[in-house]
Amino acid sequence: MSRFGAWLGRMVEAVPSEELQGAHLHGPFWEVGHRGVDPAEFFRKLPTLVPEGCILVLEGGSPSPQLKAFLEQNAVAPEVKVARGTVWPREDLVHLPASAQVLSGIAEHADRCASPEICTHLSVLAAGRVVIEWHDAFSAPCWISKELPEEGVKAFCAELRTSFQSGAEA
Repeated sequence: MSRFGAWLGRMVEAVPSEELQGAHLHGPFWEVGHRGVDPAEFFRKLPTLVPEGCILVLEGGSPSPQLKAFLEQNAVAPEVKVARGTVWPREDLVHLPASAQVLSGIAEHADRCASPEICTHLSVLAAGRVVIEWHDAFSAPCWISKELPEEGVKAFCAELRTSFQSGAEA
């Protein structure tokens, strides 16, 4: 990048290219439909899909002061650098335990707000690997790694009243 480009990026608070690199979904995945998926129900049902000990990573959003406080209270230090999904503007990243308790709390907030308030993008890490990647969360298809059992994905999608199909390799 030229010196001018680097300067301009700093002026508009764009995310440097090295921050766009990091963990992201690799390998075959399921593509999950997004139409009609209720964000609160997504967070309530997520513990049935992902293994215990997973980390939820939320990027961006416009959280209310109450949701922001909840996220800050439950945040954990990042163990893995996740690739950012947004170049501009720079958005906050928060890593949270994907525990039933934390996800239920997010769901309670989601019952009272619009999905863009929660996050712009989300990922779920299992043992340091991205197993769910959802850019433009709740507005575009969600990708779920085929490392997670198909029967679990099928049941999860049935609970959310949405469909899934095999996606291309990420």
